[in-house]
Amino acid sequence: MRFETSRRIRYRQPRVEMLPMIDVIMFLLVFFMLFTTFRTVESGIEVDLPRAATGEQQPPAHLEVTITQSGAIYLDGRLSNLTAIRQAAERLARENPQATLIIRGDSRAYWEHAVGVMDAARQGGVSRFAFGTQPPES
Repeated sequence: MRFETSRRIRYRQPRVEMLPMIDVIMFLLVFFMLFTTFRTVESGIEVDLPRAATGEQQPPAHLEVTITQSGAIYLDGRLSNLTAIRQAAERLARENPQATLIIRGDSRAYWEHAVGVMDAARQGGVSRFAFGTQPPES
């Protein structure tokens, strides 16, 4: 058995391939741009929530009602009225008697609107309520 010693063994310098790296970076960029737009928790209705130092994070609500400063009522992000809230509360109470309704009212909205929403929900069978707040400014 004979080994060739005269042949030179070439060692290649390690290289960073730029094209696959650029492809991966572009894919990640597009991925994060698309999926950060889907990560919206808020319903998109601009309200100035009242401030409370003792507010706690609640589990996701079954129904969420937003009351704007002008008194417009939104049920799960869609413009609604008290009759629709009562009907949605009836459906929800049939499915889950321990359901919770979260009221996100603007801090300058009239209390009468929140009471009307609570009354409509109670007529529908939902009796557990939570109010949306934001932490106080430091």
